[in-house]
Amino acid sequence: MICVTIAEETIEKLRTAWREAIRPGVGLVEVRLDYLTEAPDWVAILRDRPSPVLVTARRTIDGGRWSGDETHRRHALEEAARNGADWVDLEMDVASSMPRVGVGRRLVSFHDMHRTPADLDAIADQCGAGDADLVKLAVMAHGVKDAFALLETVKKSHARRPTMGLAMGDWGQFTRVVNACFGASWTYAVLDAASAPAPGMLSVSELTGLYDYDRIDHRTGICAVIGDPIRHSKSPLVHNLAFRHHNTNMVYVPIRVAVQDLDWFLNNFARFGIQGLSVTIPHKENVIAALDHADELVRLTGSCNTVIAERPESGPVPLRLSGYNTDLAAALDSLTEALRLRTGNGDLSNRKVLLLGAGGVARSLAFGLVHKKAKLTIVNRSAERAVALAAATGAESAAWEDRNDAARHADIIINATSLGMSPQESISPLDRSSLRPNHVVFDTIYAPEWTKLLTEAREEGAYALTGIDMFVKQAAVQSELFTGGRAAPVSSMAASLRTT
Repeated sequence: MICVTIAEETIEKLRTAWREAIRPGVGLVEVRLDYLTEAPDWVAILRDRPSPVLVTARRTIDGGRWSGDETHRRHALEEAARNGADWVDLEMDVASSMPRVGVGRRLVSFHDMHRTPADLDAIADQCGAGDADLVKLAVMAHGVKDAFALLETVKKSHARRPTMGLAMGDWGQFTRVVNACFGASWTYAVLDAASAPAPGMLSVSELTGLYDYDRIDHRTGICAVIGDPIRHSKSPLVHNLAFRHHNTNMVYVPIRVAVQDLDWFLNNFARFGIQGLSVTIPHKENVIAALDHADELVRLTGSCNTVIAERPESGPVPLRLSGYNTDLAAALDSLTEALRLRTGNGDLSNRKVLLLGAGGVARSLAFGLVHKKAKLTIVNRSAERAVALAAATGAESAAWEDRNDAARHADIIINATSLGMSPQESISPLDRSSLRPNHVVFDTIYAPEWTKLLTEAREEGAYALTGIDMFVKQAAVQSELFTGGRAAPVSSMAASLRTT
């Protein structure tokens, strides 16, 4: 169930927002008294309510706006309970001194806006001792370890009493989706994520449309894309669409994982029910060390963008991690098709190719292009990485400062850097003067689809190949790995990217 938080200053705006919030999947509305500047008429408000309601008056120390008299705050909550509020939110330190009134239920909560305490288990028990019908834990995460510590506490506490938990901020945003896998409760949403009263909150449209939250339960399988940064990723859009297409009880979320936490995450993600991973910048090379099995393309390229946690059906064999590279075949297919449409010949052999970048995607492309006998030149902002990749593949390298001259002599230009990706949309890795009508220009970035490089290439008459085609092709293969071989709805996945 989704609980939509309404934080408005007037009763009129409160009523308007409440009516707007009610839609399929929304079973509860939270009214934040700490935002109201008018005294509520509870008899009138609750008589005409369009849905069940949770009443909250959050103090400033807990991330709210109530900084006034504490006696007045408690009185306001008691009045809501006496007049028929379905739920009242009481903080852990006051719940024991506020006896139950009315017929509604008590949510006893703990908030830490600064950190994730080490004693979360004890805190959950203390909340439960406050005559709680439901325990809520909301803590600030400063890394993926904090987010999973919160989920682990929720799972243990829920075995004793109904418990919900949320890790706030960017690091814990995924917990607002997968919390339903660990405890039977609800998650919080807002009508507009830009005006959320707590960091990391998702909009009700995202939770219902993108994640289909109301279907998530303890049986739901979890897949994720990991990287840092990760907020820009469109992978949840296409993978959740594929899961719904097959009516598969799975959900796909973005999880931000810092480089220093990668080993810990790879050693622990499967025990939290995560079955498969898409891997993006900067982890495509570093995940390989943790794999028990790597496919031929991972071994060839030294780059892995998909990890599957394979659980044996029986016997003493432990869980094993298998890694795959779905980038390379997708990229080469896209380039071959573009060449065929442009020149009538899709053969990559002897084509002069300039590759910008030396990271995970670039590494896959370099090995693949050399294998196809293309004449490859690699440039990168870090010259050492370009030289190393060129030596590993048998390609040539050039200085980053010479990239524009190299582009003028190329048949194909490929951008595999982050230049042009949010928040660098106004940047192109090449000067416009280096682009020619005979070029095929391929940008592996897919959000935005039309980067500055591709826009200028198209305006100069070149064939511009966007990253969406490659992205959808590689995601389709990933989806088949995640779902046990079910064919992904490729056309629908591409259309979803182009309409969001």
